[in-house]
Amino acid sequence: MITPDRVLKSEYLSLPVTEMLHQPVTALIGVDTEVSKFLKKLQISSIYDLASSRHFASALAIAAAATDPNSVIAKAGIVPADWVDAAWQGKTIESLVDASPAALESLSQQHGQTLQSLLHVTTIREMAYWPPFQAATSLLLQALQLPDPSVTDPDTPLELQPRMGTSATEKRFYERLFLYHIDEEEETSASSKAPANRRLLGNRLKDLDDAIDIGLFESEPSHFKKIAYGALLKFEQAWLPLHVTLGQLLHSLALAPGESTRIAIIDWNRTSSTAV
Repeated sequence: MITPDRVLKSEYLSLPVTEMLHQPVTALIGVDTEVSKFLKKLQISSIYDLASSRHFASALAIAAAATDPNSVIAKAGIVPADWVDAAWQGKTIESLVDASPAALESLSQQHGQTLQSLLHVTTIREMAYWPPFQAATSLLLQALQLPDPSVTDPDTPLELQPRMGTSATEKRFYERLFLYHIDEEEETSASSKAPANRRLLGNRLKDLDDAIDIGLFESEPSHFKKIAYGALLKFEQAWLPLHVTLGQLLHSLALAPGESTRIAIIDWNRTSSTAV
């Protein structure tokens, strides 16, 4: 976490963090009057305006997608069309990172060129990590008491960094055996039991939940000479957390499309008292 004494000028250090956000951008080290006048043309006047600016936020999201394969933009493989100019729509994230800030749709060509010369940034990636913008973002996170996502070990592999919704908290595996066809041969002898036995066999073995009861087929041993075709299917169920919750999930209820159910929660309490 970047502390205020490292990014703010001395006369602003005595202020509470929440009041620091309302100070002009010139309160940040590295922002002079000329830069402040240009930022004001982009509707950026205070430190809060800079931290929440859509211009810098778009640049930061593009730069983050180039290094974080788990980000939404990286998984989609393309930047939203309204983030960049028409000439850059459909381009890869890798090419956009090295593009000029003027490629952002929110910046005009003139503002993009002025931004490059005054802020000394030549690419969208450099704009995303412009030190005063990073400082303003850190101050905003401190004021809101939110964790700073940039405070990570740079040597930590991305696959080892914790992320919500990527690892299952519980898994279940099970197998089911299904028989869908049994060879039927022409019966040479007229037997009234054969059709009934075949129907019984087909219904009994369609979905094998339990072991086969051999006693059911003692009356017709020829069934054991016929070839049956089926499949052994293996199933896996996994539960992934979408948000932070308190405690362990005890039960979940799955509904079919269009299905509804009612759940009754019964609670009770008992009070005992004694008197002398």
